[in-house]
Parts: sequence; C-alpha cells; structure tokens
Amino acid sequence: MKHVLCAFLLFALPALAAISQRQSPVSQWNGGSSTTCYANLLGSGYHSGDLIVVWTYWTTSGTNNLTASVADSYGNGVGSVNPAYPSAVGPTLQPAASSPAAAQIFYASNTKSGSGNDTVTVTYSGTASTSGCVFVEYQGADTS
Repeated sequence: MKHVLCAFLLFALPALAAISQRQSPVSQWNGGSSTTCYANLLGSGYHSGDLIVVWTYWTTSGTNNLTASVADSYGNGVGSVNPAYPSAVGPTLQPAASSPAAAQIFYASNTKSGSGNDTVTVTYSGTASTSGCVFVEYQGADTS
C-alpha cells in the first residue's frame, strides 16, 4: 500500500519547471548626475508570466535620502495593478565619508507582455551623483 501511495503522489505532482535566465539587457551605469536609469528591450521585450528582477544602486554627495521606483512601458510597475515592481530588498544604505551609497532590488512577477520594444526605467526621487541598474528576466519561476 505504501508503494502505491508513493507512486500516486509521484505521478500526481506537477512537473517542476527549471528556472532559467531568459534575457539580461545591457545594464546602464551613469558616471554623472542622473535622475533615472533604464534598459531598452528590443524586439519581443518581456514574455508573459516571467519574473523580472531589477537591481539598482546610487550615490549622493551629501546625505543619501533618495528613494527609487521602477516601471516599464508595457504597464508593469508604478501605477499599474498587475503586476507592480515592489521592493524585494532595501534600500540598503552604505554611509561613506565622501559619497554615501544605497542599493535596492525590485521585482515584477507574472509580467504582462506587449508588442515591440519595451523600456524599463528606474526613477530616483532626486538627483544621484552616480547610479547604475541591472535588469534580468527569468522564466519558470513561481509567479505567485
């Protein structure tokens, strides 16, 4: 009976999908003052149902009290209902003597796609002395 139950559970469980990186567009590094950081996704842009992870950092010349938000031209992000880009981690602050730094990770799960090019933009609440951002799309991740 134990073997029958084990076999039933094995065949009743859904197949586990492998998580893989679908794309990571060219990251942007701003050596000078900026209020945004972005990546242009050419062609198909994001795919429906994928997980998008955005890592960003910024420095300031004084007290680092900036915040960041993320949106894209397909409607994923700030002001949209499904999905939004909530913060997964941070902002984490690294107070340095000359240029305090901060970093933050955002994500969008179960993304909706569009046609043509897509631009993902990180917007800072003020002007960063330097900034950068990395965008990665994963397929096969749990979207809930």
